[in-house]
Amino acid sequence: MSQQGKPTVETRAKLENERKELLADIAETQKELTAIRDDKNVSINQLQALQHQVADRHKLKENINEEVDDIGSSIAAYKSEINFLVQKIENYKLIYARSIRYSYESRGNLNMFAYLFCANDFNDAMRRMKYVKKLRDYRQQQVEKIKATEEELNKTLTTLKSERINREKLLILNNSQSKILLQETKEAEELVQKIKEKEKQLIAELDKKKKAEKKISDAINEIIISKMKTVEDSAAHNSNSKFVFNPLVPTKTPGIQPNLYMTPSDMASATNFEKSKGKLIYPISQGIISCHFGNYRVGNIEYYNNGIDIQTYTNGTVTAVFDGTVSSVVNMDGKLIVLIQHGNYFTVYNNLFNALVSPGDKVRKMQPIGIVANNEEGKPTLNFQIWRSAGSKMQTMQLNPEQWVGRAE
Repeated sequence: MSQQGKPTVETRAKLENERKELLADIAETQKELTAIRDDKNVSINQLQALQHQVADRHKLKENINEEVDDIGSSIAAYKSEINFLVQKIENYKLIYARSIRYSYESRGNLNMFAYLFCANDFNDAMRRMKYVKKLRDYRQQQVEKIKATEEELNKTLTTLKSERINREKLLILNNSQSKILLQETKEAEELVQKIKEKEKQLIAELDKKKKAEKKISDAINEIIISKMKTVEDSAAHNSNSKFVFNPLVPTKTPGIQPNLYMTPSDMASATNFEKSKGKLIYPISQGIISCHFGNYRVGNIEYYNNGIDIQTYTNGTVTAVFDGTVSSVVNMDGKLIVLIQHGNYFTVYNNLFNALVSPGDKVRKMQPIGIVANNEEGKPTLNFQIWRSAGSKMQTMQLNPEQWVGRAE
């Protein structure tokens, strides 16, 4: 039977994987919300987590609806196949019945032995025996076809039953997600209103935080530019045979020109780092993302996070996410920042009260590099960033760490 109307195995597997990932992300954000809700203060981080959760639930509902539609198409296709198989069995039975009836009706006029003994000679008898055998074989084939088709029908009926159960489970899940989505949307709206009521206080707090983070970003940017300029200066004054062309930086990125050459070891490090996108380990074994990457706004309140904030336990150990070389250890207002270079990529571990590495050290993935410090709210929190450099002329980019690391444990 034609497979038209049935979803492909690849499509179904893709939808199931997307659903599992969304449910895992929702569970992770739920842990984050639980931790943040323990703090009775109005929190922009809580709003951001809620908005992230609401967006994920919308995606999950779309995913479930698409999967339900696919299962609906599958059920319709299986029903059609069942009707086809039932008709096929009926046809086989009809042909078999006609064969039996013909043999029965012929029995009175000419039984098998009489038919054989009536042969004119030995050759004629052999032909008659082959004919009788062919009739028996034909009937046996019909019996086997009936059995095989009935087995196929039973398998299809079992699959159809399973598909109906799966659809029912997804509909129940979709219904539960709809109820939770309404609650979380309402909670987010109420939180927006509370934040607006404390707008002046929060703006003042964020302005202070922005100034501190700008100071940190400027320092990081200067360090990265200085490191890459050293390579460019070496390439300019030495034979280019000591350097290799760097194809990793897109030339069409607005405002960024490619760094043409890198040392072979840096090139290898950058290439391996690039290949590990989406598979890097988390810099802390236990924790939740309390503030996501990027820009968000509530009323007149705006904030941009260069990385992700990971709230963890007191004295939590921070580890390197990938092999590299410690580029710098910076003391910024009593807190330490460790930069690890991976070619023209840099991972930044901000807000440490103790560093276990020094500039120039070669580090391995999962190697301890420091102990996390408390943030301005008194919570042990690591600010983790990923930067990419394309040269020495302010050509740096901040990347979203969540697109590079795997799922948190």
